[in-house]
Amino acid sequence: MYKKILLSSAIAAALGTSGVAHAAVDLDQPNGQNPLVFAEEIAVGSGVDLNVTAAGTNGGGDSATAAAVEVDFGFTIGQGTSKYVRLGFDQPLAAALVPDDFGDDSAAAATYSISQGGQAGDSFVIVEVAAPTGGADVLQDDRFAFQPQDGDEIEATDQNTRSISYDLYETAVDAVNETNLLVSKSGQWITWGPGYDLTCTSANPSQIDVVDPTQFVDGTNTTNVSNLNLSALNVFTEGGTAVTIPANYFGAGAEVVVEGSTEAFETAAGFTLNTVAADAAPANGSATWTATADPAAELNGVFAVTADGTNEMVQSNYTLSVTDTAGAATYDVGTVSTACGNLQFSGSTDRLDFALTPNGAFQQLARITNPSGTAGDVTVTVINDDGDQVSFDLGDINGVASNSLDARASTKLINIDDIYAAAQAADPAFAIAATGPDSKNKLRVVVRGEFGGDAVEGYSATDRDSDGSGTSVTTSFTGERLVERREDGIYIQGLTVSRDNNAFFQTK
Repeated sequence: MYKKILLSSAIAAALGTSGVAHAAVDLDQPNGQNPLVFAEEIAVGSGVDLNVTAAGTNGGGDSATAAAVEVDFGFTIGQGTSKYVRLGFDQPLAAALVPDDFGDDSAAAATYSISQGGQAGDSFVIVEVAAPTGGADVLQDDRFAFQPQDGDEIEATDQNTRSISYDLYETAVDAVNETNLLVSKSGQWITWGPGYDLTCTSANPSQIDVVDPTQFVDGTNTTNVSNLNLSALNVFTEGGTAVTIPANYFGAGAEVVVEGSTEAFETAAGFTLNTVAADAAPANGSATWTATADPAAELNGVFAVTADGTNEMVQSNYTLSVTDTAGAATYDVGTVSTACGNLQFSGSTDRLDFALTPNGAFQQLARITNPSGTAGDVTVTVINDDGDQVSFDLGDINGVASNSLDARASTKLINIDDIYAAAQAADPAFAIAATGPDSKNKLRVVVRGEFGGDAVEGYSATDRDSDGSGTSVTTSFTGERLVERREDGIYIQGLTVSRDNNAFFQTK
């Protein structure tokens, strides 16, 4: 006989199951332990059969009869007597149940018969459990089991979390009227959740040397960026088997892509996943790997980078995505992505976003400060409006005697013309812009010091009479402010001089 239980309600929140070995659903645990979790990627459509028998026995049960749902009887059934179990379902039954759907692990060889309900359209079934005369008692800690037989799947029309209730009564009349309850338990029976996990956790990468960005601060050219995890979770296919990455999600031919800055990494082994080099040298901001069989086995592990030692690295955040390009897996989840680590400069960084046109109508001056208690070298990067950039040492600027700034020291006022001249000396091809309408474009100046950090200090500002009350109001701020100051990191200030040289204005 083919039997189904119909599930029909709104989609509920999926429950994570990572690391849990599935056994029978245990109604003796709070809210039911080990509900049967099916893959939320299953397309239920107008209805899909879920093999709860196979799923319920996956991992084994804690009774002789492995079951989809188990519970202690909770009350002794003496030999020659009966008691009545009433199971309640969230939705009506689609087909009739039979006595073989019920069992126990007692030594009493109890018999089961359906007393009432259990037919198509019913939302309950009352089962008489009889302990034969001359046999053993069914003890209160013996296990009652509800397990639709092989081939008798549960039908789901949507992904609703389904619960089941167990009530034990002395008599059939009590069970029908739901009076004089002896034992009552309930819990979740069927839930839905994602079948895979894609995450990256930081591998605590070395920082890019702020003074020599061709290497990391430890003097090497290689660092681990993050740890990739692509794994199947403990959920089931509709057939009741545990999902796997290659069979159900990403199989042979699946493509893994890491996106982010590839500057200074454009070598054959510039990017690696689990020591496997990318299919080609990373370029254009991405690197690609193609799995030959199972990306979870081949590419799970460390995402590492190796710089070429010549080109400068830049700060970057990385993302990783996986696509089953061959489309052979059971469930089509498209392209899935996750943040996958970052590379940052050592020390501290600040920038002047509005640097006036060199040799222009207004004179602009810059002042660089080291507020920390540690001396350190400073590197300057100049960027034009087209995005071209060039880096050089602080001491390369005319009139600046050293690459290093002492603790708590500042430079003298530096003319923007001298900063631009140092940039052109470092790279003669660097220019503010071509002649013509764009020749008055501006610059951005980034300064990096091998001291301090990038945390921004909090501060208090007094807003005089801001509420119209006639008294001043003091407001505390943390984080963003009109002119940011690092707690102990480098900062740059910009000053613009009036055309008559009688006044100056701070532009940062």
